Amino acid sequence: MFKKTFSLIVITVLVLGMFNLQIIRAETKDNSTDTFSQSSEEFATNMEELPFDLIEDVETSDYKETSDSIISEEEEYSAEIDFDSSSIEFTDEKGNSIEISLDDEDLEFKENDDGTIVYENENEDYQVENQILDGGFRQIYTLESEESPKEFKINIELEKNQYLVEEDGLYYVKDDKGEIIFSIGKPWAVDNEGDFIESQYTLKDNAIYQTVEYTGDNYPLKADPLFCSDTINNTDSKYFGNSTSGKFSVYTRTCAKLKRSVIRNKVKYM
Repeated sequence: MFKKTFSLIVITVLVLGMFNLQIIRAETKDNSTDTFSQSSEEFATNMEELPFDLIEDVETSDYKETSDSIISEEEEYSAEIDFDSSSIEFTDEKGNSIEISLDDEDLEFKENDDGTIVYENENEDYQVENQILDGGFRQIYTLESEESPKEFKINIELEKNQYLVEEDGLYYVKDDKGEIIFSIGKPWAVDNEGDFIESQYTLKDNAIYQTVEYTGDNYPLKADPLFCSDTINNTDSKYFGNSTSGKFSVYTRTCAKLKRSVIRNKVKYM
């Protein structure tokens, strides 16, 4: 009798365990596919379709201003934007550094708009805004008219053990071990009504050319290359609970919010 009872208990426990495992697997599957529930053929065509405004809903890093630059110094990265050269230098917590600058000697510093450094080329009728973000940095081009250039050369200075690579339409900076140090967001551009227009990269030596393809008249246009070193804020991400139960609160960086906003809506950005 005891053996039968014991066997029945064991069978019951095993059945319940398998049932719970199926529930856990189902919940995990549902959670993992929720973000990408849309068909891969569906794309956002207008900025208003996104849950995160790629231009306005962006927080720049805290900084201190000197006579010729702004400097951000955080626990996990540091960065500097130079007023005269329109360059951005970024160093992650492991000491990996990258510096980019727009290949245009006629760009002139215009203003520091609360951490957004604005440059202007009056002759070619366009502006560039440099921003240091939480976990990376970016530039925003504003093309004011049909006379504005539609191609921009982004010079990239790398360390000796680093190189630029393109893989399946995505661009990275890797080290000599093949590990990704910086990821470069897929280019996007919009017209004055927020409609997305064609934009693409071309890689030549240590430079990336961003091209905006547009023949309409809804100016100004805006375009944006994004560089990310990390998407998770390890300092603020914390585990609450004990060794057997609890939850992990992950804090994403601004770079992650930008990428997630576009990926969720199937805009080819990152």
